[in-house]
Amino acid sequence: ADQQRRRRQQRESKESQPAPITFDAAVAKVASEAALGVVEVEDFRDWLLDPQQAGQPIDGERITEWRASEAYERARLEYMDGCMCEGACTCTYDGVGIAPDVPGVTCDYFDEALLDGAAH
Repeated sequence: ADQQRRRRQQRESKESQPAPITFDAAVAKVASEAALGVVEVEDFRDWLLDPQQAGQPIDGERITEWRASEAYERARLEYMDGCMCEGACTCTYDGVGIAPDVPGVTCDYFDEALLDGAAH
């Protein structure tokens, strides 16, 4: 009788525990809470898969760490570099537009002194 009761308790305890959340589901949940776009979710996911990030919980703090990382800045600049602006720049990465003072990246940055130097 004791053995049957222990088995029943083990079954009940297994049933009451929530199923473990998968990696992709955890990424999707955190990305949704942070309102990341499709490109940003893929970059965030790639960053999480880096061996240096292994074993860390996937939560809002990880988004903050990712946004402060070199990988984030590199991905943002690469994405913005591919932005083809017509008139005013409207490209954004992670909800942020292109800073108007990044030479060679923004559409509206123009320095005549650079042209003068090239002409001489």
